[in-house]
Amino acid sequence: MARPGLTKHRKFRRLARLIGSEVAALGHLEWMWSVCYEDGQDYLGDSDDVESAAHWTGEPGRLTHALLTCGGHGHAGFIEPAPDHPEGHYSAHDLFDHAPDYVVRRSGYEAERRREKRCAGCEVVFHSREARARYCSDACRSASHRATQASRTQTDAFARDTHGNAPPAPAPAPAPAPAPTPTPSGVPPRVSSGPHKTHALCGQVCLPGFLFDELWRLRGGDEAQARTYVDQWWLTVDTELARGHPPIGDGVAYLRQRWAADHPTPKPVAKVATFDVAAWAAKGAS
Repeated sequence: MARPGLTKHRKFRRLARLIGSEVAALGHLEWMWSVCYEDGQDYLGDSDDVESAAHWTGEPGRLTHALLTCGGHGHAGFIEPAPDHPEGHYSAHDLFDHAPDYVVRRSGYEAERRREKRCAGCEVVFHSREARARYCSDACRSASHRATQASRTQTDAFARDTHGNAPPAPAPAPAPAPAPTPTPSGVPPRVSSGPHKTHALCGQVCLPGFLFDELWRLRGGDEAQARTYVDQWWLTVDTELARGHPPIGDGVAYLRQRWAADHPTPKPVAKVATFDVAAWAAKGAS
């Protein structure tokens, strides 16, 4: 939409004289600017694009020349050569200095939409006009939220167990592994994502989902406590490996061997026959 006073500006009067009509000059400018407002950018394209946007039906090239030169010697017209584009391509001159406020906001949205972002869930590249967008879809946002909630639940359960607030286990468990050493950053083990979706936990050595289930069942007792215990045991092992360790090789075999070493099977206690005094006394009496 043209600003008040446009028709009094010398540049407009020169344009009207070059194409032969003030009404046509105003109409062509409004059509051309409306395309820029819709796209949120000042770039128009080549001469054919400029005249198409302005709904020009006259001699090809005439309107483009008039729009380019109506400013006079040493002054810009209503269009100018577009920077960072091939010769013969044009932009609307000072569009955002005179455009409505909504056009300036739309320009910011379009610039943000063209910027590449990487999804925090599945790590694919996506585009969004929102500067704070972190996920490519609602599905990824929901999955990440569920993973965060699960991690917090496990951490809270471990904290309750550490402070003696957890209910007692229904059956005695093997001797616990050494208390886990916290990571330098203090962050609990992360739930796997991206290419490690089959792993329950990922770090120096990954713990596959099937082995995680196998270990918490070996641990026995309450399932939630057993799962939390395996989480913390793996964190202890992974922290030790991060401090320097020879190459692991087969990670599954290593974790099974380490579990067996940390949880030896108790040796059975030999049964001692009890001495039946009454029977011995009765036998002696007979």
